[in-house]
Amino acid sequence: MATAATYYVDAVNGNDANDGLSIEEAWKTIVYAEAHADNGSTVYVADGNYGNVTIDRADTGRTGWDDAVTFTPYADASPLFTNLNIAGNANHCLIFDGLSFLYPDGTGLVAAGKTVANVSHGGYVKLTGCEIKGRLGYDRH
Repeated sequence: MATAATYYVDAVNGNDANDGLSIEEAWKTIVYAEAHADNGSTVYVADGNYGNVTIDRADTGRTGWDDAVTFTPYADASPLFTNLNIAGNANHCLIFDGLSFLYPDGTGLVAAGKTVANVSHGGYVKLTGCEIKGRLGYDRH
């Protein structure tokens, strides 16, 4: 059984070939971090635009909230996501805490009616203390 750890992601300076164990050795992508973080771990997310993130795995190896991987801002960072899509028939056991999900319309404004976070064919996903400007979608098949 893996031991929970602390990891880091940096969209600007990170590299998925790094070990992710310090801000200097941060991973680059949320998808890589989700797939490689040990169960129960926290992933600190540095400043940057993480764009469209799709997590689509059928087997995460997580069975409940004790196994959840938490994504939260690093220090005073304000990371931005334009879209989060969680798919795959799995107990994802993911917590997104204090992050911003905004869908820009190309003018710097937020596009009305666009889905910024969607969970389909999976479960155990929490969005807590997040700024969400757009629609949320949930489809539990």
